[in-house]
Amino acid sequence: MPVNCPVVLETIAGEEIRLFIREAQQRCKIAITSRVGLGELEFPRKLTGLTEQESTQLIREIAKVRNSEVLKKLSNKQLADISQQLHFNPLAMKWFVNSVDTGKAPKEVLNHKANLLNFCFSNVYEQLSDHAKLILMTILSARRPLNDAEVNFLTGLSPLYMRKALNSLFVTTLAKREVPARGDISECVYSISEFAKSFLLTEHPPNKELVQSVNKKMKQLTGSFEQATLRSDINEFNMKALEIRNQNEKVIARYLHEALRCSHPRHPRFDEALSLLAQAKDIVPNYFEIYRVSAFIKSFKGDLLGAEEDYKVALDIEPDNVRLLYFYSGFLMYQIDDVSAATPYAKRAYDLRPDSPETASMYARCIGYQGKYEQAILLLRKLMNQGAIASVKSRKILSSIIINFYRRWANIDIEINKDFKSAIEKLREAEKIFQEAEMASEIDHGMIKDFSEAVFYMLSYSLEYGDEDDKNKVAQVIERYQLYIEQSKDYSRIKELIPENFSTCFIAGEKKIYTGIVSNYQDDRTYAFIRSEAHGRLYFNKGEMISSKEWSKLNEGTMVQYSLGTNSQGECATRVKVFDQLR
Repeated sequence: MPVNCPVVLETIAGEEIRLFIREAQQRCKIAITSRVGLGELEFPRKLTGLTEQESTQLIREIAKVRNSEVLKKLSNKQLADISQQLHFNPLAMKWFVNSVDTGKAPKEVLNHKANLLNFCFSNVYEQLSDHAKLILMTILSARRPLNDAEVNFLTGLSPLYMRKALNSLFVTTLAKREVPARGDISECVYSISEFAKSFLLTEHPPNKELVQSVNKKMKQLTGSFEQATLRSDINEFNMKALEIRNQNEKVIARYLHEALRCSHPRHPRFDEALSLLAQAKDIVPNYFEIYRVSAFIKSFKGDLLGAEEDYKVALDIEPDNVRLLYFYSGFLMYQIDDVSAATPYAKRAYDLRPDSPETASMYARCIGYQGKYEQAILLLRKLMNQGAIASVKSRKILSSIIINFYRRWANIDIEINKDFKSAIEKLREAEKIFQEAEMASEIDHGMIKDFSEAVFYMLSYSLEYGDEDDKNKVAQVIERYQLYIEQSKDYSRIKELIPENFSTCFIAGEKKIYTGIVSNYQDDRTYAFIRSEAHGRLYFNKGEMISSKEWSKLNEGTMVQYSLGTNSQGECATRVKVFDQLR
């Protein structure tokens, strides 16, 4: 037969009640209503609070039993107001009726709720562990509900001790746990009821130092979140950018930023970084960014196999995360040197985000490094021709990759197919890409390096397999882009390779610069002329400007400097600069 036992468990010695329950539950079903639990012996059922109507009815029923004439005369609205002041708590209502029954007026009883608070909470609070009390004080100091990660960070407790203390609080009426409507237990928050809050603020208020410390730490969490958001907004494929989707992950971002800071190349502290990551895993074990950052740090430390395992765990959690696929494919290609293993992950990232220059360049590198140059170049050129790449840096990177692949493809034509014509066409395509980048003022050192290497092979192949026309075209390319080539490591070997009778001033190391003035310039044309004492009238076009941005500065009579070059019509001006820019 079922038995209901309303028991104040906290006033009974623990072992005696446990022995009783062990014996009794063999003979009957027992329902115990209490503010504390019995641990392994209990099967808890959380009771929801009373409604306003139920609270009013309860006070009337108790008053009826007590035969309280004062309470019988109160209206439902008055009883509802009293219930609200008592936080709809049944124990508080019983205390209220008992107090009124001693002859005190209802208003007087409500004005002395300190007695009520002590009646309801004092025994429970005194039996809490220091860790449980610290959690209560921390939630009070934060002035809002806290999640798992926030409680851990703000209290400094280890995850094990924190959870043990939280469990002890859940079996009391001091703290409560709320799960979001979508039912994700990992995002539950902990708070203190208004009733319990009144007791704690009256009898055990947190001190000033704790309140200030908690709020300082909460500002640190906000700062970490803003840093991660800023990095993601600027470049989501930045290694330090974090994907943060809920409050728990917002807190973990603090641990991840600290771990990354500890792994700085100048003063790496890998043990400290990995310890922070271990703490993060204990708090939110299913957050993929923890394992991605861990993989990055282990890779930097030299633990490549450990890094690979962390990437695999991250992908088990988030198998279709574009950033994760991107970083893992890069790790496999550059750290493990396993392009074939990297390719499916790079392809998956590209399939999920085909409009991203990062995913496109990663996938293009993978297939290009496996000799599929045509497919890789078509992929990248298609992306660039769509005009969807707003970042200058991204356009520079893609242009460099295309130039590099044209050069590699040309090498295959010579070494495998012995096809000079096809090889030289590909190298001239590389030149066109560089020229387009120059016209847009989007050249960097990496692109100069790739282009100069292409020029070296263009020269080498022309000297070995080409005719005079091929050699003259290479000479023009070298002269046209001399200032760039001089910045690369290929400058010396290009210079050594050129024979003495080669038709370019680059051979002898000459850098003859002439001065003249612009003539016949018109805004709607892309060419003009230079008049000088040395050469009379020379043609040049916009592509011969050292900086294409200077074209808009030209006017009739603008003084410029230039070098002498040739084209199909004869002598022309090359490497043109506005003179006042050089002073």
